[in-house]
Order: sequence, then structure tokens, then C-alpha cells
Amino acid sequence: MRLPPALVRTAARARPRIPQQVLSTLLSVGSFVPTDAPLVALPSFRRVMILAPHPDDETIGAGGTIARLAHGGATVHVLVATDGDATIGTPQPPAEVARRRRAEVATACRHLGARPPLLLGLPDGNVADHRDTLAARLQRHLLEVDPDVVFTPWPLERHTDHRACTAALAQVAPTRAELWGYEAHTPIPLPDRVVDITSTLAAKRAALDAHLTAGQAFDLHACLGLARWRSLSTAAGRGAAEAFLTMSWAGLPSLVAAAAAAWRGEAG
Repeated sequence: MRLPPALVRTAARARPRIPQQVLSTLLSVGSFVPTDAPLVALPSFRRVMILAPHPDDETIGAGGTIARLAHGGATVHVLVATDGDATIGTPQPPAEVARRRRAEVATACRHLGARPPLLLGLPDGNVADHRDTLAARLQRHLLEVDPDVVFTPWPLERHTDHRACTAALAQVAPTRAELWGYEAHTPIPLPDRVVDITSTLAAKRAALDAHLTAGQAFDLHACLGLARWRSLSTAAGRGAAEAFLTMSWAGLPSLVAAAAAAWRGEAG
């Protein structure tokens, strides 16, 4: 049975109350962090892949870092799992919402210096039921791109599509690429990488502005407040920065499983 579009939109963008089990897992995430203080240098990645659940997540989570890497000569590949057709706050039908958001993420990628995005067209709000399909697509693109780093939502993101994307990544065969988890809807409590994006803040802001349809659902510029706060680690609070959690391919399935258990209320 196909659910009414309005119901799908509401469910896809629902903001659940964070249960105590998830809070406990958030606090224990330090066991996955290898250092006491975050590193603040930007590595010299030449081939970059970023997995975005929806058009706009690439910019919210890592837009400034993408721009810094691209401006330094890196080739940045953006894979977007869904077309964002379940966006709330817009009167357009889902097909028109999807068309607009595809165009908007392409514009955002131009502002960031990334290649034109590849949109995989999975159902917005229901990526979890298509995880195997997503894993197969990711495996193929990892082999084609051979990236130095893959940016993906960190596993304890509260949006189910975000967690499903990283769970799909945990199913693929390990590669030489580093894994960097980014924050979109849920801040990382103990990041181990912080990248100064003061020099590319204008590019991130322009990319956010390109996401007009998503901006009808919530104020995308709110993420700039977190970027300002993150700069306490890089510029004494007088700049902007993005934070990440690095993960290993071997440890990713366990971290994904722990996050899933926490959100189901099964974690101890």
C-alpha cells in the first residue's frame, strides 16, 4: 500500500525525542575516538567521495571542507541517496519537489567546487528498506573513484535516512579510503577532526542558499551557528569550522550496530 505523500513527508522529517539509551551511547562514543584532542589540520586528499542522504546534507555536514579540498585541487564526488521529495513545508507535489532539489544540489556543488552530483533516487524517508541496493551502488562507485576519503553521516545521526546511509556503507568491502563521519542533525560529542573553514565560509553559505526548497522546511543557516562554535578549536571562536569523527572500516559495523540498538531502545 502506498502511503499518502503528506504522511510520508511528515514521517521522513520527524524529529523524535532522543531516548535515554541514545544519550548513553552518545556519551560512550569516546571509546571510538583514538585521541584526546581533535586534529585540526586538513589532510591532502586528492579524490574525495561524500555520501549525502538528501540534497543539502553535503553542504550542512561538510560544505566548507569540500570547498577547501576542491579549491586545493581535489576531485570531489557527491552521491545523494534520495531526491528529497518528502520535504515538508512546500506546497509542490513530490515530483516537483524532487526536480527542484536535484537542480538545487547541482547548484550547491558548483558553489563548493565539487563535480555534478550523482543522485541515486532512493525513497526519501525510507532508505533503510533499500540498504542493500544502496550498498551495491556504493561498492561500484568506490571501485570507480578509488577515493582517499569517504564522508558519511556519523552513525548516531537521529534521522533514519542518515543512519541507513552509513549502515549501507558498512556493508561494502573495505577500501583504502579513510572514513570521516560528519554531523548534520546530531552534533558529534567528541570529534577527533576539526577543519577550519573560515576561508570557504562564503562558499558554504552560497551552497546553503542554493537549497531553496529545503529552506522552506527549516532555516539551513542555523548550521552556521554550530560552525562558529566549532571554531573555538581552530580560531578562538572568531571563524568557522566543521567537526568529524574518523572511523575504521573494521569498526564501522560495530558502531552502526550500537547506534541502531540505542535508537531501538535496546542498548544497556
